[in-house]
Amino acid sequence: MDSSILDDPQFFGLFYKGPGINLSKDLSGVESQPLEISLKDKDSKFSSSVHIFKGVPEEPHIFYIPAESDKIEDLLFLAKGLQQYGYTFAIMDWNGASTFQDFFDIAKASFELFESWKQHNNRSGKTVVMGRSLGTAAALDLATHVQKELLCLILESAFHTTKALLEGMKIDDALLKDVDDPFENRAKMSKIEKPVLFLHCQRDKVIPVQDIEWLVCESRSKASQFQIAGANSRQTLASDADAIYFQTINNFINLRLGRRPKRKSWRERSKQSV
Repeated sequence: MDSSILDDPQFFGLFYKGPGINLSKDLSGVESQPLEISLKDKDSKFSSSVHIFKGVPEEPHIFYIPAESDKIEDLLFLAKGLQQYGYTFAIMDWNGASTFQDFFDIAKASFELFESWKQHNNRSGKTVVMGRSLGTAAALDLATHVQKELLCLILESAFHTTKALLEGMKIDDALLKDVDDPFENRAKMSKIEKPVLFLHCQRDKVIPVQDIEWLVCESRSKASQFQIAGANSRQTLASDADAIYFQTINNFINLRLGRRPKRKSWRERSKQSV
């Protein structure tokens, strides 16, 4: 990995405009306010902060790394949809990062903080790492370090190469110069042995379906799944697919836990066919 470009604030600024959403402030007035845990490491220039919507302690805990375009309403939609299955939904706060290396370091520190909170509160549910758009790069990077602790990964609107992402977002790639692929998503994916659920929009104009298959084929687990959703755009994939989106995630996680979907009775199947 070429660390120099990942340490470049200008490169980070191509994707993340401004300070981002302030989770501590913007989540403070919502109904069912999440628990906030934070830690300021004495050797670090930033603090780790995780906002947790608590579910059933024995059910899976989803550690979510947001997209560059996520808004508070997007995060609340995810939290509500996943909590209906008893899942705990924890949002990593990347505010304070000025480079992608910061972003990746915050993800690692926040994950450790989250796992420590789980342990001290006797929460035995397995951990799932989930990322959306640029958050998938941090999720993949994190998984290469902690995959033994994970049940599986969920990558929504991921990308196979940095140049493809820049081209899809209509961003000048001059900063890359002679750097081939600073995120190295395909190389990292080839090291992941855990099952991965890939969620992608059929009409994604940034990374077309046929291009993301280059990343999917690098997955080493035969249990990985590639799900294409008929949404209007990558930003509205979850809200457009709605119930099907959450059912897909729930079914994938249940299979990883060895839970098979209940077979419908003859009467239920007959009603559906009418």
